[in-house]
Amino acid sequence: MSLSLICASQRCTCVAFDNNTGALQKPFASANSGFAAHAPCFSMERMVDNQNNGNKDNFAGKVPQPADAPIFSAELKRLIDEAEESRLNLMKQYEFRGFMAFSLGMLSVLGGASGFGWYFFYKFEILNAILCQVIGVIPFYFLHQFKMLPLQKYKREHKTIFMPKLAEALGGFQYKPRGGIKAKVLLPAKILPSFEKYSAEDCLSGAHQGTKIIISEAHMSHSKHRGEYVFDGVFVLLELPGNKFQGHTIVTADSHASRRWKDKRWQGLNPVPIANQRLAAFFEVFSNAPGEAETLAGENVLTQLAELSAEFDNAHVSVAFYEGKYIFMMIPYRVNMFEPSDLYLPVATAAQAQRHKNEIEKIISIIDLLGTYEPKSSLSNAT
Repeated sequence: MSLSLICASQRCTCVAFDNNTGALQKPFASANSGFAAHAPCFSMERMVDNQNNGNKDNFAGKVPQPADAPIFSAELKRLIDEAEESRLNLMKQYEFRGFMAFSLGMLSVLGGASGFGWYFFYKFEILNAILCQVIGVIPFYFLHQFKMLPLQKYKREHKTIFMPKLAEALGGFQYKPRGGIKAKVLLPAKILPSFEKYSAEDCLSGAHQGTKIIISEAHMSHSKHRGEYVFDGVFVLLELPGNKFQGHTIVTADSHASRRWKDKRWQGLNPVPIANQRLAAFFEVFSNAPGEAETLAGENVLTQLAELSAEFDNAHVSVAFYEGKYIFMMIPYRVNMFEPSDLYLPVATAAQAQRHKNEIEKIISIIDLLGTYEPKSSLSNAT
């Protein structure tokens, strides 16, 4: 099954959120019409039965188990071995070119210095002397560019060859170095910070059980906060098949955002109590459909959000459920997740790739929980 997803790089102006970093303790042991790029479905062969178990929040009590872990590990090892072989070859080229560039550069500089001395001390022709020195230095620039070609190729191949293969191994995702979610799709979520410039990169797109998924790194800036981003982290947008819920519900672990916006931007959204006290210590819920929000942001979903937050170093996650089918997650996270390692360091992507796999599985878990959700309005009509 193929799907269409937004993957258009853009910058835009709109409306703001001062992301307050702070540690969310790990409490448990344990994209819209106009999509431009096509991606295959996210495949997960080993699924659990998600029948309603009579739980208060009308979600399945079980979470999907990791799918095909041995296959993923074997594919990941193959990719890393392939990348490591390429890195070693490019490192040898880089060192050889560096030696050649230094040797030829020094000869060029010495030649220029000799010409400078000849014309300056013997001919007293200052202009020709300076010209000789400039001619001797100019090759240094071109030789430096010659030396840097293997390093540039290493970085380029990481984004154009290795990352697309890793994205496929992570579950049939498509990877694009540039692009992300269009801002106009996210503005109705009411959790974006005020920004003037928005850029996105490292875009993963795919689907699971009919739900479209797009994940990208996002950077937002504003002239009032020069030298720093008003948001730097990860955006996740899920588009469920059909309308699955009503109203507008926001779940946030950012207490600063809730204090700032609950009487302004979130006017009309009422606080919704969280029964589980451990979860209530980390999250706040606001909704204009509180009865449904108690189910939509039930204990199982909040548990998955808490664990997803832990995967991102206890980031203060904010989530918006809006327009019946969109779920938008903002995850402040300053680590650049998809950049290549240093050319002189072995490719050590296994732990990072496993982490990405865990993050995606948490997102998949939330999708599966929502897949069994029935709006309270539907339940009341049925009875």
